Amino acid sequence: MKFLTAATTRIGTRPTNEDHYTIVGDRHALLMIVADGMGGSSGGQLASQTLVDTIARIFNEQPRPINDPEAFLGYAIMQAHEAVIRKGLKHNPPLNPGTTCVVCLLQNGHAWWAHVGDSRLYLFRYGERVFRTKDHSYVEYLLKSGEISKQEAINHPKRNQITRCVGNTIRPLEITYGSEMELLSGDVLLLCTDGLWSGMPDKQIGKMLLADTLDNALSDMASQAEQNSPSSCDNITAVAVRLLSNASPYEEAASAHKKNREDSEAEAVVATPAAQAQELDELGQAINDIQKAFREYEDELLDKPRHDIDTSANHNIPRSAKEKL
Repeated sequence: MKFLTAATTRIGTRPTNEDHYTIVGDRHALLMIVADGMGGSSGGQLASQTLVDTIARIFNEQPRPINDPEAFLGYAIMQAHEAVIRKGLKHNPPLNPGTTCVVCLLQNGHAWWAHVGDSRLYLFRYGERVFRTKDHSYVEYLLKSGEISKQEAINHPKRNQITRCVGNTIRPLEITYGSEMELLSGDVLLLCTDGLWSGMPDKQIGKMLLADTLDNALSDMASQAEQNSPSSCDNITAVAVRLLSNASPYEEAASAHKKNREDSEAEAVVATPAAQAQELDELGQAINDIQKAFREYEDELLDKPRHDIDTSANHNIPRSAKEKL
């Protein structure tokens, strides 16, 4: 599995950045996390950082690829929920921090995700949005019930009011899980906080992801979101991955081995005629050298005077043989 990743975070017009994110993993499995803290600067930062650290630690302790992705996501988020509550109680003075989260696991060319709150996951294919998570928010509830339109939801006064979060309460946590998604080469997964998506239409996000490199696209999107909300811009965080190949590491190794073998065979086929030609040239040169040396020897014998020719070897020839000579 081959991919490109990118991330950006901006403070917006807020006094502090309560968002946190991370990207961890390798070619066997990749985990992306985005969290948007709430409960004041201290509480929000504490909650989002604790969630990211807890889930990343649990992921790094797992053998890869992960056998049961959904169970892993649920367990990791629940552990983060408890960790956030404990951190808040231990704080002096005690805090009641909370955070949204969206977590995505990518392995073997497939994606699994889970989320709480209004931080989103998108899947873009050829610049078109083919999927996005549904927010746990009051406005999403109004949309689903048909009480408001999509246009009314854009500027609704309670558009930032969420109905679920990690931490903040000891009541049972409700997590929404996504169905396993098979990805194609070129697909882009985007995880972001509401500071990004509230300031940009989905179509514009898709066009920017298609038109530029992943790093530049995220940076440009964050800048555009800031411009679209100049007076009150929330923290902006986005993480993205573009899949280049959905082959597993074992398939990649087999493919690389096959390609190397084919390249070697092709080189051998191409090299054989050249090697034969070189051998013929070398053989021809050797024959020419031998013929030249023989001619020079003949010329030397013909040019040498008779008395210079050594006949002393004949003294051992028997008399009868000498007479015949």
